[in-house]
Amino acid sequence: MKNIKRKEEGVSPVIATILMVAITVVLAATLYMMLPSGGGGDSPVAGSMTYRSGSSNSTKAVFGLTMNTPSSADYGDLKITLLGDDGDVNGTISNLDSDEKDFNLEDDVDDDGTVTLTVTKISSDAGEIAGGDRITIESNDAYGGLSGHEIVISISGYSGSINGNVP
Repeated sequence: MKNIKRKEEGVSPVIATILMVAITVVLAATLYMMLPSGGGGDSPVAGSMTYRSGSSNSTKAVFGLTMNTPSSADYGDLKITLLGDDGDVNGTISNLDSDEKDFNLEDDVDDDGTVTLTVTKISSDAGEIAGGDRITIESNDAYGGLSGHEIVISISGYSGSINGNVP
């Protein structure tokens, strides 16, 4: 019987390296597309503010805070914005000191009206806000009524916000 000789060479190392890189790139691109938001992103805030009509009047609005995600937040992670009845930003509070409780916002009106925002701790520990706490905005007579105003709470590390509207 005649012996058949075969030339047994593999794929060249250069071609093998190019193929491995190509397969890795395709695999990485596929995984990137399969992950939501490109594999990263912040969790959405889940919560609400309920207007308490029995405790409120035309110059004082009281809201009960419900927070599900996160269940509480450090003051330093908060950004609280007060929007006027025209939708313009009347004041913003951020980078809060953990010992603060009352926050004053000055609205830029001709007659120097003021709005005071107060967080009343009911469920939270020192330096944080949590579900069950109360948020109150109060205006002086020079400012006028609060009807149509909105409080917006944003939390660092989370997307979205918790909003409360004054009817």
